[in-house]
Amino acid sequence: MYNLNEIKTLIENIKDPDLGVSLKELNGLQDINLDNNNLNISLLLPGPITYSKIDYEKIIISVLKEAGINITLNLKVEEKTENRIKERPGFLKKVKYIIAVASGKGGVGKSTISANLATELAKQGAKVGILDSDIYGPSQTIMFGVENEYMEAETDQHGHTKAFPVEKYGVKIASIGFVLNRRDAAGLRGPMLSNIFNSFYEQIDWGELDYLIFDLPPGTGDIHLTFAQRLQPDGIVLVTTPQEISLADVRRSAVFFKDKLNINVLGVVENMSYFVPPDMPEKKYYIFGQEGGKNIAIELGLLLLGEVPFNILMRETSDSGKPIVLREDGGTQKEVLKDVVANMISELRRKKYNNIENK
Repeated sequence: MYNLNEIKTLIENIKDPDLGVSLKELNGLQDINLDNNNLNISLLLPGPITYSKIDYEKIIISVLKEAGINITLNLKVEEKTENRIKERPGFLKKVKYIIAVASGKGGVGKSTISANLATELAKQGAKVGILDSDIYGPSQTIMFGVENEYMEAETDQHGHTKAFPVEKYGVKIASIGFVLNRRDAAGLRGPMLSNIFNSFYEQIDWGELDYLIFDLPPGTGDIHLTFAQRLQPDGIVLVTTPQEISLADVRRSAVFFKDKLNINVLGVVENMSYFVPPDMPEKKYYIFGQEGGKNIAIELGLLLLGEVPFNILMRETSDSGKPIVLREDGGTQKEVLKDVVANMISELRRKKYNNIENK
């Protein structure tokens, strides 16, 4: 029979893979008991915990194996609640984490990245929504293949309207494209765009969500200011391509969000890093340059979340309404995007934990 106290000590000394502090320091071990050959462990950890159970199962099994302990592990992981200084408005009160995907320049694949981030989180069992707030060119309806669907809405006796997002692939989708003709956007001034944005997001009933991904329009304008000041996002992901003309805009975006608005920048995603020809998958062609995302991340002190290659399949999946992370033949793009999401959540955990510890 194994000694429970010895096992408890082993578990308490495990360091959180994201935070670098032990379970004992986190006061994370809530319960541990032995039932015949079953080890039952309950952990209470700083969030988000989307990947925490998978990570801790691997670590605990490895630690027990090294100690010569051969038992069946039953692991339960729950998330510590966080008290916000200010509550989010309206229907966003039930959203745990808001993550925005932004780019200083259009045409870098921001919406493609956003759709795949949301879909991969849903694959991991999270409750996810995506809000397509790119008024200049909404595209999430196409990315998810719902361009011919409509958001249902209802108005109460007081004249208050609420709308319900469309759901596909386990992701709740709301797009300005459902309600706004794209040709109208070009003629609207900044304050008018902000008003449309405000009235749109305020009326959407998301229900309970773990994550709400905001696909922001390119640039750093009125909508971005409104978003940051009113919605209190938990983090921003910046998307770029490797060439200098795109990196220059990432610099401006990073300063805007990080320094001026005091929002956590979770990292940089370099999209279109290299081209892989379908008939020569071993080849890589760096059409837009090489390591631009890596260099800008180092320059700005940010995490490089991943370098996403591109090929014909990436374009086909975006046009056909099925994000590439859902494709069995997704190849390198699928694997890189999965890593991007895991890296993003790890960085969000670190930022949130450090913010709480430093208060």
